[in-house]
Amino acid sequence: MRRHRLEEEQGRRSGGAAPARQPARQRRDGRGIRGAATRRDRGVARQLAPALRCRPPRARAAGDAERPGRHDRDRRAVHHARGMATKWRCVRSIRAHVFDVRSLFGARVDRRRDPISTRSSSSRARHRDLTPLPREGNHCMATTPPTPRLAPVPAPAPRPAGATTAAKPKSRLGAIQRGRLRVPLRHLFYGPCGVGKTSLGADAPNPLFLDVEGGSPQIDVARYPFRDEPGGHVPRVYEDVTAAVEDLIANPGHGYESLVIDTADALESLIHEFVCRRDGKANIEAYGYGKGYKVALVEIRALLGKLDQLINRGMAIIILAHSDEKTFKNPRGPDYDRYRPELNELTWGKIAAWCDVLGFIDFEGGGAALKGDEAQTKRARGWSTGRRIIQLAPDAAVPDAKCRLSLPADLELGVEHPWAPFAAARVEAGDATVATLTADIFAEVDRITGGDREAEFVTAAGTQTSFTVIQALTAKSDASVLARVLAGLKSTPSLVTPES
Repeated sequence: MRRHRLEEEQGRRSGGAAPARQPARQRRDGRGIRGAATRRDRGVARQLAPALRCRPPRARAAGDAERPGRHDRDRRAVHHARGMATKWRCVRSIRAHVFDVRSLFGARVDRRRDPISTRSSSSRARHRDLTPLPREGNHCMATTPPTPRLAPVPAPAPRPAGATTAAKPKSRLGAIQRGRLRVPLRHLFYGPCGVGKTSLGADAPNPLFLDVEGGSPQIDVARYPFRDEPGGHVPRVYEDVTAAVEDLIANPGHGYESLVIDTADALESLIHEFVCRRDGKANIEAYGYGKGYKVALVEIRALLGKLDQLINRGMAIIILAHSDEKTFKNPRGPDYDRYRPELNELTWGKIAAWCDVLGFIDFEGGGAALKGDEAQTKRARGWSTGRRIIQLAPDAAVPDAKCRLSLPADLELGVEHPWAPFAAARVEAGDATVATLTADIFAEVDRITGGDREAEFVTAAGTQTSFTVIQALTAKSDASVLARVLAGLKSTPSLVTPES
């Protein structure tokens, strides 16, 4: 307004006509006004000129010549400057927020990725007027105190002069044993009722019965007393069985060589009752489809682990079970029946994999088709010899059978001593191992002494011995002792000096 009055006054003095007053809208836009910008726009442009690297617009004098298009260029520069100012305010505010968030986690600012901090000093000087927004009004967690950084891990103290290094662990390569070990085995025998499973377990070496089923009153065997009352040899709950096994583990001097569990299906029923009572379920099926048997499998694994402790203490394990006929869905042909123990599939799979000897006991027999007309040929007649056969190799009718001893596929169980075939197989295996180790020991002695069995020598362990001493030792030692003696002799150098 003041500028317009000045122009009118100059026009009157010069005698010319005063310039026409322009509309207000045109004055606000800056179009058609000499100077091409308002005072406010010129001030903003001057402030942002260092950042935009352009010369700010200035007000022209009254006598300056008109330059068409200059006012449009200056107006675009002013609007561009305002936009750049807003942009850099936002960027610096975001940078402040990022610094606040990074400080919460104790992270350093990566200047290689920070668009603001990577500018040169001259560029930062041009933007010092573009101050960021205050942090107090941000919605970021600027008021939260930063998390303290973790203290650095101190370096290990230097080892003092003269200190010895840690001792190297002793090698166990010299204790490697080769050959068969005379360790107790895990047995499981299953078959129909009355075939003689309990009698087979009673004929085992010095057995102790856990009569879970209560089927051994008429057999002369030792039974574990669960309670001091008539019928106390039969456990009522699963805790009685585990307490008996733990008692045997805690007292290894009991003198029994075999533990007989009669039977596995009765023991499984106690385990199911135990887990249902513990978890508040009505029965094993109340867990849901198949889940109850998985819960019971945990207890079965724990029990097998305790039985392994008895095996390590020199006690053989014999488990007896009843068999049942189950239809097998044959994918290669017609379905047929086969013998399986009366156990859940999960339970049976775990126990079968755990055992060393898995045998099916049955009477020798079969069936024969009748001769005659068509009606008679459709029928068959069964026959049996009365001999009890234990099957140790699998076939179509008995898929679950195995044996880790050198025994034939079928064995006949005698009436007086049904355990005799297993005892003979164990003795033969042990004798073969002892004989092999003894021969190897004598060969090593001949290598050391050069064939002179009267000479004395010192072993690698520093023991003075001779062939006579070693011969007496092999006569009364088992396979494990002989294996250690053989390992010591192999590491002993020969007394014979090779000829040059």
